[in-house]
Amino acid sequence: MITDDIQDSLPHLSVLVIEDNQGDFVLIEDYLTEKFDNVDLEHCKDFKTAETQLQSQSTAFDLILLDLHLPDLSGIELVNEVLVRCPESIVIILTGYSDLTIATKSLSLGVSDYLMKDELNAYVLFKSVLFSNERKNQKKKLAESEKKFNDLFNLSPVPMCVYDPLTLKFKEVNTAAIDLYGFSKSEFDALTVLDISMNAPNQSAYHSDHKYSAVEEHTIKSGKPITVQVFKDALEFENAKVNVMTCTDITELVDTQRLLQNSYKDIIEIEEEEKQKLASEVHDSLGQKLVAINFFYQTVIKKVTFDHGAQNILDNLADLINSALTECSMIVNKARPKALMENNFEEAIEILGNQLASSETFEFNYAIKVSMERAFDHAELTHIFRIIQELLNNTVKHAKAHQIHLRIEEKDDHILLRFTDDGVGIHQEILNKKSSLLGLKRRLQILNAHFDIKSEINNGTSYKIFFPRKNNGSRLK
Repeated sequence: MITDDIQDSLPHLSVLVIEDNQGDFVLIEDYLTEKFDNVDLEHCKDFKTAETQLQSQSTAFDLILLDLHLPDLSGIELVNEVLVRCPESIVIILTGYSDLTIATKSLSLGVSDYLMKDELNAYVLFKSVLFSNERKNQKKKLAESEKKFNDLFNLSPVPMCVYDPLTLKFKEVNTAAIDLYGFSKSEFDALTVLDISMNAPNQSAYHSDHKYSAVEEHTIKSGKPITVQVFKDALEFENAKVNVMTCTDITELVDTQRLLQNSYKDIIEIEEEEKQKLASEVHDSLGQKLVAINFFYQTVIKKVTFDHGAQNILDNLADLINSALTECSMIVNKARPKALMENNFEEAIEILGNQLASSETFEFNYAIKVSMERAFDHAELTHIFRIIQELLNNTVKHAKAHQIHLRIEEKDDHILLRFTDDGVGIHQEILNKKSSLLGLKRRLQILNAHFDIKSEINNGTSYKIFFPRKNNGSRLK
């Protein structure tokens, strides 16, 4: 029984039967009209007549039923001639001779099926036509899919390469890759991925079928190095497993970042020099004068007796002198972190937290799970110390926090600094301003680090700062 779905798949069938035997044609006609509701049938008894018919036909026949032995042409030569003239038609061979060699050859050339006349009936012919039509549709979809892939690959502005994961030899490269690297298509055919990549340690990643993403140094034909963002994944191409790799040239971006980084470094170095000058002036001038005033004050009160009213004034004066000395000391320490110069990083953070907590009503907790002296050099530690100092100062001044937590730990390919408080939070419009946390951003740029901030009004603020490891080659110097 033929279902409606099957009938709908072939609502109309235009057929050319090339058959010199009239009796065989009558049988074929009966078989077709029995199974298909709407059939347009044409009959030719030799190849010459069929050729004329095909030339006059405005549209291609859906189906050609071909006898393999005609009076004027036969065998593989006949098959070739028909296929050349009917590339879009389903061609099914009907023959009275069993020849597996010709059958196999015909199928390899593009014939859809090879049927013996002695075994033919309405159902066999119907099934062959139906299956052949489905194969034709799938082949058409596959061809369209391959064309889309080829168009996306070849017309993509992003350099793309397809290579063998075993040999690392290139199989295909698009125009953008040829333009970027300067090698011709034939030159690429003689190269491997390692011939353009300067990152030998990543060789195992090139062989793998896992996804891979990294910033790498590559070499173009002239020998000039370029920086590329590489993304690699596995797929099946021409019935074989391959890796496809995109290589986006980010040399200018990296150079710009490096220039910006150096500019920030110069700015902060100038700021640090000014802070050092300020620290020296406060310590050597104002601080010494306050120490002298305190000395003379202590001398005077030991030698002179004052009445009760004067003593109260002198006690207030003593408090002011001690407060001024304390503030001078804090200014000097902020401008020139003595704690970091005289102690290791963790001790310096403890001293910094104690100094702030002594004059404020909050609790400071910290946990440093990394050997900072091994992970960073002294200049980098100074920047990180300043970052924490700025976060603490901002929190003390604005957050009204009761709890502050600092944690530094190793995570995958980076070192993570977490800084959280339970304060009043920061409005999003403030965080969106380019001028917000400018000093922090500059120092992070110098360290090639990045950060995330989450803040909720009346529910605190959380900072996550990601410092790249030195040994992954990502930190710019």
